[in-house]
Amino acid sequence: IKFTPQGGSIRISTANEAPGEVSLVITDSGKGISQDQLQRIFEAFAQGSVQDQRHYGGLGLGLAISAGIVALHGGTIVAGSEGLGKGASFTIRLPTVPNPVKAIPFAVSASSADVPPLRIILVEDHESSREVLGLLLRRAGHLVTTFGNGEEALDFIALNKTDLLICDLGLPGMSGLELMGKLKDSGLTGIALSGYGSDEDMVGTAQAGFSAHLVKPVRIVELKAAIQRVAAAAPLPVSTPPIIETQ
Repeated sequence: IKFTPQGGSIRISTANEAPGEVSLVITDSGKGISQDQLQRIFEAFAQGSVQDQRHYGGLGLGLAISAGIVALHGGTIVAGSEGLGKGASFTIRLPTVPNPVKAIPFAVSASSADVPPLRIILVEDHESSREVLGLLLRRAGHLVTTFGNGEEALDFIALNKTDLLICDLGLPGMSGLELMGKLKDSGLTGIALSGYGSDEDMVGTAQAGFSAHLVKPVRIVELKAAIQRVAAAAPLPVSTPPIIETQ
């Protein structure tokens, strides 16, 4: 509504395009989005031109917060536009609630079991994304320490045992690539989070020492799957809880 002029149109539609998933598509005939803006539209404080900022106001947090909420529900949100003056569309995909079924006891093989609890360092400068991912990883049983920049994370890792690094690439100051480069010789396994996912981007993260590359917005199921993949490729140290003796 904010970016659609008087007399314009906004259409909302839903569909079940795939089993276990519902999609919500919001399309408008507003001012549209440039290709450059599309690359960073879900970043906090990302706005258009100075003229747009003066005309529409706001802080540029709406879509960043929306992406965090959608991720919390295990979904994704994607923006699309053919360019300025051609409107825009936003597609949200969310997992549906499965029909309740009678529980049937079964044996779980070692290959299908979840990854044991790990000591994970999560580095993400976007606060809401950092909090959401940290919460979901802790719910999965991992011990998670979060940082908003690479310098603090590097200092912590130097003094504390760490099993896995999950790191945003676009950090203030020391970038995620620089951080992983400094840790490459330590043998620490890393998963990169980035808004870009071209072949060139993938090669760059691999050369820096990352074992996996996920494109934002990241779904928790994708992150869990990546953790399982890197654990299977190079078994990660398991954080064994301390033994407490009682008398």
